[in-house]
Order: sequence, then structure tokens, then C-alpha cells
Amino acid sequence: MRTGNRELSAGAMLYSLPRPVPDWAAQILEFTYLLGATLWMGVHASAALLTAPLIARAGGVSADTGSLLVWLFESLGYVAAIAAGILLLTVLGMHLFRMRRPTTILLMLALVLVMTILAIGPQLWLIPKVASRLRLASLDPSEAGAATRDALLMAVKSMGPMGLLHLFFGAMLVALGARRCYRYPHDGAAAFTPPAAP
Repeated sequence: MRTGNRELSAGAMLYSLPRPVPDWAAQILEFTYLLGATLWMGVHASAALLTAPLIARAGGVSADTGSLLVWLFESLGYVAAIAAGILLLTVLGMHLFRMRRPTTILLMLALVLVMTILAIGPQLWLIPKVASRLRLASLDPSEAGAATRDALLMAVKSMGPMGLLHLFFGAMLVALGARRCYRYPHDGAAAFTPPAAP
């Protein structure tokens, strides 16, 4: 069998390599990083995928539903702030321990920045618009239904792309955090070939 530039005969002895000594600090750091990335990605994606069908199944449109949506957006912002802090600290630790290449560290920081902007955007743009429409609906009872419906439609339409973008960039963060220190041989490379006749 040929491995790289060396040839092994069928009678060659194979020795198993010893298991690597676990580095507990690095493993805890990687686990915390993956936990923060999956928390951020999962919360936003599940909120986007479950809120729209829940509102569609609701019997009527009310101001309480709009206020709950505003509360949901604010809670997502808090979760994003906590997850962003965790990811920034763990990426800094990975850089200090030299667990990833500098280009990978920069890519991780760029993805965290993009996801932070996606999480701050609704706090600065969407929540004030939805809250103002709900306030107008409470002041004008004759237009309450239409204003509340418009506010809910705006919120639901914005949650879909936001959740998909968080899912996409979060999956990239998880992929960058996965360990790539083990390589598995292909089935064809593991087969021995008989030595050539002298």
C-alpha cells in the first residue's frame, strides 16, 4: 500500500497511535463557543419559524398580540447581546491559545459582527414602527383593526428573513468552531496491495 511517498508491504506491522492528552481549557473554550453560536442561531431561527404559523392560527387580531411581538423582539435582542459577548470572549481566547488560524479568527469576528448588526436592526428600526402603529391603533378605535393588522404583518414579514439570515450565518459559525484534528481514511486506501515480485 502506498501512503504519501512511502510503500508498505502486506506483511508490515501497523501500530496504533496513542490517544492525545485532552486539553481541558481548549475543550471548555470550544464548548462555550459552540454553545453560544447554537443558542444565538437556534433562538432566532425557532422564533422566526414558529411565530408566523402561530399568528396565522390565531382567531383574531388584537393589540395584545402586537405587544407580545414587541416583547419577543426585545427578548431576542437581549439574547443576541449575551450570545455576542460570549462569542467575542471565546474567539479572543481561541486567538490567545492559537487554536485557529488568524484568518479564521478574523472570519469568526466578521460573522459575529454581521449577526450583531442583524440583531440590533430590529431594535432600532422595526420595534419603534410596530410600537407606533399599535399606539395609533389604541388612540383611534375606528382604525384599530387595520393598524394592528398592518403592525403584525410588518413584524411577521421581518422575522422570516431575519431568522433565515441568523440560521445561515450561525451555521457558518458552528462550522468554523468544529474541530478538524481527526482524519478518517477512505475505504480504498485501507486495502493492502500484494508486493511486486522481485
